[in-house]
Amino acid sequence: MPRVLYLHGFASAPSSRKAQYFREQLDQRGIDIEIPHLDEGNFKGLTLSGQLRVIERAANGAPVIVIGSSMGGYLAALYAARHPEVERVILMAPAFNFYDRWMEMLQPEELELWRREGELPVFHY
Repeated sequence: MPRVLYLHGFASAPSSRKAQYFREQLDQRGIDIEIPHLDEGNFKGLTLSGQLRVIERAANGAPVIVIGSSMGGYLAALYAARHPEVERVILMAPAFNFYDRWMEMLQPEELELWRREGELPVFHY
């Protein structure tokens, strides 16, 4: 059976409750799961291309099953579309249209702060 990669969401981490739940459930069934830290310890410098490189290194060209939640779901879809060695993809509430959703969510003063300062405070779990 191929390894399983679990891809966490934006502002989340491998230590999240959901990631650990999957680890526990799959470990009990003898299934290997890897949960890469998609921001590599640099949340402020997070990019989609950087996260895709993390996934590529974790998969290492081998057959994998990819489970992704939220932003991890979006990344799983992007990765699987470009890598035929992905045998299965499980998407949970994938964050398609992430930018548009952020624009709808932000208040005008938050958007102005982001434009003025070049960054926006985000709680990172």
